Amino acid sequence: MQIERLEDFIANMPKSLSTNTEKARWLYIELGKRSFYDVSYGFLNEDEEQELMYDHKNYKNPNIITCTSLTDQYEKLLKIIGIESKVITDGGHRYLRFYEEDGITWHTADLTNDLKNVQSGCQTSHFLQIDSEKLRDIDKRIGYISEKKGYTDDYFEQVKDFIIKKGLKGKAQLEYILEVFHLYVKPEKMGEHELYSMYQKFIKTCIQEEKIPSFTATMRKGKNHSSQPKSKFGTKPGLVEYNMTFVDENNVAFEYILNLQTGKFQEVGTKEMYHSNYKIKGIRCKRKVKF
Repeated sequence: MQIERLEDFIANMPKSLSTNTEKARWLYIELGKRSFYDVSYGFLNEDEEQELMYDHKNYKNPNIITCTSLTDQYEKLLKIIGIESKVITDGGHRYLRFYEEDGITWHTADLTNDLKNVQSGCQTSHFLQIDSEKLRDIDKRIGYISEKKGYTDDYFEQVKDFIIKKGLKGKAQLEYILEVFHLYVKPEKMGEHELYSMYQKFIKTCIQEEKIPSFTATMRKGKNHSSQPKSKFGTKPGLVEYNMTFVDENNVAFEYILNLQTGKFQEVGTKEMYHSNYKIKGIRCKRKVKF
């Protein structure tokens, strides 16, 4: 299905969808598959942030978005099919509220926070006020899942069961989780921010350790605010470096970086922990490590 503008979503909507909820859900999923959070937004200066906040840009393919532009696009789609919605602003974050045909039952739709779930085929967590089994039935009707293949996170228990059965501990457990990630999630279908967020969800769900890895996303060296792309111009690849640190039972910290070319975390070094300090290759450092 080729989508070049918002109206194309409406033209491609299955005729079999009969209720507003089914139509709203189909649009939620299909728009989410094609929308990727603008990672440059967090590194813009104040004036640029304000410009983006009120920049209701048109849909483009790929659709690089902020919560403001994505909410605006979804609101327009709902309006085209006759669903009136209201933009809710909560601490600068925006999402929608709309009602079913009865005018009583309402739903919130926060697609920005569900992009990682939609792009990986998982259960969504921000299309609310719907019984989980009722939503599962709707998702079968719209083709998001099927009788043979459920939500991606339906299968996460298999990973946890294998870890427990094999008695995997520490780094061996984390390495197994990283190895099987690609059996469930297809990185080529995801934006880099969504992929990184999905890794966090997958690891935190599957790991059977008291200490879970810590995650950090930082702007790469050599970048500065003046060189940041604005959302309407798209996001420059490689702007952000995505890191993960895992401390094992021997107090050794293993450092990983997300390779955006392969979509995999790769180990880049180890650190021996000394309380608030750590040691790298025999050199004593003063920098504190965040757990």
